[in-house]
Amino acid sequence: MFYYKGMNFVNIRLDNRFEDMQKRIARMLNRIDNPEPALTLVGKIIRDSIDENFESEGRPISWAPNSIKTIEAFARGRSVKSLYKKSGGYTKRAAKRIASKKVLHWSTRLRKSINFKVSGKKVFIGTNVEYAAAHQYGLGVPQRKFIMIQPDDLVEIIEKINTHILS
Repeated sequence: MFYYKGMNFVNIRLDNRFEDMQKRIARMLNRIDNPEPALTLVGKIIRDSIDENFESEGRPISWAPNSIKTIEAFARGRSVKSLYKKSGGYTKRAAKRIASKKVLHWSTRLRKSINFKVSGKKVFIGTNVEYAAAHQYGLGVPQRKFIMIQPDDLVEIIEKINTHILS
C-alpha cells in the first residue's frame, strides 16, 4: 500500500498471474470445444439411472404391474407342463417363478440393451430392441417409461460438466 496526496492506494502486480489466468482460460475453452470426455460421463450417468429405473420397476412412479397373461406365460417358461395342480392353485414351480417375476424383466434383454454413443457435442441414449418403444410410449401395452432422467441425475450431470470445464 502506498500514499499519494492524501489517498491510500493498493499496488497490484499482475505480471505472472495474468499469464496464468490466460492459460487457464485457454484450457477451459479447449475443454468446452472438446466435450467428449464429459459427455461420456453423462452417458454413463444416464445409463446407470435407466438401470436403476429397471431395478426399482419405475421411478418416480412405479410401472403398471404385469398382466395375468404375462405372469402365467413367464411361469410356464419353456415348459409345456401345466401351471396348475389338479387340486387347484399353482404348482410349486409356477408359484416360485410368479413370485420372482419383476415388471420388464422377462429375459433382461431390454435392460441389458440400453447403451449410449457420444458423437461430436451430443450423447445419444437408446436401445435397438424392437419392443422397447411399445413399453416406453404405451403402444398396445401399459406405458412403462424406462428411459428417463431423474432430477438427481441432472445435478450429477451438471457437476461432471463443471468439473470437466474447470479442472
